[in-house]
Amino acid sequence: MIGSTLLGLLACLLHLGCQTEVPTWGEEVWGRDDGALEVIPIGSALAEILVDPRRPYVYLSDFDANRLYFISRETRRIEKEMVIGTRPADLGFSMDGARLYVALAGGSQIAVLDLDLQVAAAPIQLNFSPAYLAAGRPPYLYASSVLERWEGFQPQGQSYLINAQTRAQTALPQVRLLEIDPQRRALYVALNRQLFHFLIDQTDGTLNLQTTLNAEGHVVELFLSEDGRRLYTISTGFLTTPEMIVIRGLVDSRTNIETDMVEVYSTDPLLKVGELHTGAFPRAVAHGGEYLAVAAADSASTPKRAGFVVRYDQETLAPLQTYRLAGSPTSCAAVDSATGMFYVAIDNPYDLRERFGERQDLQVVDLRRPSAPAVEEE
Repeated sequence: MIGSTLLGLLACLLHLGCQTEVPTWGEEVWGRDDGALEVIPIGSALAEILVDPRRPYVYLSDFDANRLYFISRETRRIEKEMVIGTRPADLGFSMDGARLYVALAGGSQIAVLDLDLQVAAAPIQLNFSPAYLAAGRPPYLYASSVLERWEGFQPQGQSYLINAQTRAQTALPQVRLLEIDPQRRALYVALNRQLFHFLIDQTDGTLNLQTTLNAEGHVVELFLSEDGRRLYTISTGFLTTPEMIVIRGLVDSRTNIETDMVEVYSTDPLLKVGELHTGAFPRAVAHGGEYLAVAAADSASTPKRAGFVVRYDQETLAPLQTYRLAGSPTSCAAVDSATGMFYVAIDNPYDLRERFGERQDLQVVDLRRPSAPAVEEE
């Protein structure tokens, strides 16, 4: 890995670039009037979005600039940002909602944030670099490592059961994408083309396998609904290999150019119940309260006009409404079930700021409103 000094210098340069007062969206940048679209300029590579149901914030991890953003759920503007650690990736709440855990993929730690005080607590030291995490009943956490690509490609990575009090780390079967139910009694895992349903032992956090299912292809996104009743997956084509979908050691749904639907599963029992068809390639899915939405992109189109969001009926899975995006969506999205706001990271290929790396902004879509009329080609 890159040395910590170099990473720190890089983060500093990226942060300086992010502060440049140059437009990142709108008519002067995109070449058309997108004034009706609500976009929060970030200009960096975004890793995860998490809505806090107990506080007036949406949290956003900035993979490039090593920051955590506090976005107001009321004004939908950045209220605060914190340097949280090197390469913040996945986010997860503690069971009581008092703490936020952040997987630091650029190091060997899980950052811990006290959400009431908005200050960092002592981090959890690890023997590996975490990419994905899920917080179980205290003091247990589950985390998957960054996929190893050097010294012989090992596409599976490794996962661990972590005792946050004793710092003990116990290796688990080679699992990858993780989702945990609200009661912390079940863990759902995606590995290559398979889904696993584990029951969690309430005394020691160990896992007991209940069900294994096959997905349509190699799973690159796994999402559990807010109530824990539905599980959603985005897959690449069946012939895709793990090596083909690894980007910087992380799984990324933007590599999907074959599968044009989201698979839907019930969780009790784990059973496929339907599909969400988008007419393009799904990038992210979010489900909270009455709102179920999928962000998708047509890879054959230009990034400026490729992105859109489809809202579905959560029972019939029928499409209800389509909303335009300012750019192509990434795998990073969340829905605020209290307000109906859908937050999604979008690629911004026309960001004019002088900086390296990916340029992504955060678009906000109001799922309560009718979709805007389509833009006519000139």
